[in-house]
Amino acid sequence: MWIVKKIALPAGALAGAGPLLRAGQLAGHLRALDILAQASQQADDIIRQARSQADALLADARDEARAQTQAAVAERQQAFLQQADALLLDWQRQRREWQEALLPRAELLLGQALAQLGGALPAGERLHALLHQLLRAQGDAEQATLWCHPDQQASARAWLAARPHLDWRLKTRARQDLQSVLLVTQHGELSLDWGQLLARLPGGGGTFPTPPVTARENLSAQGTGEAPRLLNSTPFTEEYPK
Repeated sequence: MWIVKKIALPAGALAGAGPLLRAGQLAGHLRALDILAQASQQADDIIRQARSQADALLADARDEARAQTQAAVAERQQAFLQQADALLLDWQRQRREWQEALLPRAELLLGQALAQLGGALPAGERLHALLHQLLRAQGDAEQATLWCHPDQQASARAWLAARPHLDWRLKTRARQDLQSVLLVTQHGELSLDWGQLLARLPGGGGTFPTPPVTARENLSAQGTGEAPRLLNSTPFTEEYPK
């Protein structure tokens, strides 16, 4: 049975060949078609490889550009932080200088203001302020005898009544300065007057609030039978209760 098959030939391949195809011509045309197909396949492979290489190069370029951008941003951030640190250190230095310059003036003004306010306080409130400082310095865990002027007895008794946990016994002495108090314990004495308290305010030239202590002198005085002494005052004529 005959089978009809068409073969595509390049244009002009049969020019002058006549109506019949020779076997050699047909074989040459077939080889030419194979060569064209192989060339087309190779061209497609080359194009695919070129595209793949181009994509890889583009990805590498993008990664490198991203890394350079990140490095530039990090460098700028570091420079900004260094400038900020320098500004902060300079600001802290200026603030410290301002504080060092203003603090003495502020303390002086505060001390003057407190001294003026203290001078206007009634005698009873002055006594309470002195007793508060004695309590801060001595504490409340020890037995003691509190000496004050007779005119301050009522105010001192009211202050002690508001603090029943204190084991302080109140005594008065006529020659005791009206604006001073004395606390006597088995370890010595604490003496404080209103002038000392004002002198220990800020700008007053002293450190606040620790009152003077003469425990060693008083203990030695008790050993010899002599009466304990107030700071910068006359000797006591009364004996402290033991």
